[in-house]
Amino acid sequence: MAALSIVDLAFRDPVDSSKVAIKRRMLNPDREEIYVTELQLAVPANITATNPFDTSQLRPDYAKIEVGARPLIAPPFAVGSLRPDADAQSDVLVIGLGGSQVNNYLHYKFPKMNITIAELEATVVEMARKYFGLQEDKTQRVFVINGLHLLQKAAKEGRKFDAIYIDACPTRYPYDVEIMCPVPIFLEDNNIELIRSVLKKTGSLVVKLLLFSLDVEEKAEKLADTYRKHFANCAILDMLAPQNRVMVCGREDVPKERYEVAALEANTTKFYKSVGLMDEECCHYGLNECCIIYHKKATATAQ
Repeated sequence: MAALSIVDLAFRDPVDSSKVAIKRRMLNPDREEIYVTELQLAVPANITATNPFDTSQLRPDYAKIEVGARPLIAPPFAVGSLRPDADAQSDVLVIGLGGSQVNNYLHYKFPKMNITIAELEATVVEMARKYFGLQEDKTQRVFVINGLHLLQKAAKEGRKFDAIYIDACPTRYPYDVEIMCPVPIFLEDNNIELIRSVLKKTGSLVVKLLLFSLDVEEKAEKLADTYRKHFANCAILDMLAPQNRVMVCGREDVPKERYEVAALEANTTKFYKSVGLMDEECCHYGLNECCIIYHKKATATAQ
């Protein structure tokens, strides 16, 4: 069992100190250097660093996504599995809800995208609804279910997805575990083959890696080799945090050259520009430049 807390962080603008940016974070207080998720809140124009306010009343800014999460969202667009078009219709599976940052952005930016989410912990779903603006409607559904079971159900029903995002991590972060994300079931050959079976021929898989290893790059490549036994192409990309990587894999119908790192990086930049993500948030602030506001009664327990 792990205790999860919600904190709001108020950042001062480095140029104009009267301006602030507010971010909400879900974390395990036992290891505050690792947080479950973080998103930006919509800050009214009349709120400044010299005008005190109650941050718990602020709502998420759905049009924005944190710099650290952007490399996780981008790969299916970079390889052509998804189109950065508000009218594009596609089927997307997200395994691991966290604070719903990834699906919040996709749901807002691409309203015709059909998003299915699997989250093991009911507590995490409730926290996402209450604190992170999770919306559920005809194009976004959340199921409290083991992601593997949802994959099995999809395979039985013959469902296929254009993109699958796996952000499956424990809520507890023990110090003796080297591979934190993904959880072990998504490293088993039969389950990787199951994932492949529910991807469309032009679909892509994105897996977030959290590795506490002396050589993160080597460990990430070894994990990718496990997936390369089942997918025609896999690549490892950097994330903001040094212990994080993104793995993207695709089936045979996606041209191999799209999975070359240089091509992925170039097409990711094109995607960022097309949706307005090449912005000032590409610069980030240190925690010593913010104040942390804990939400009262916002601590919950999850498996």
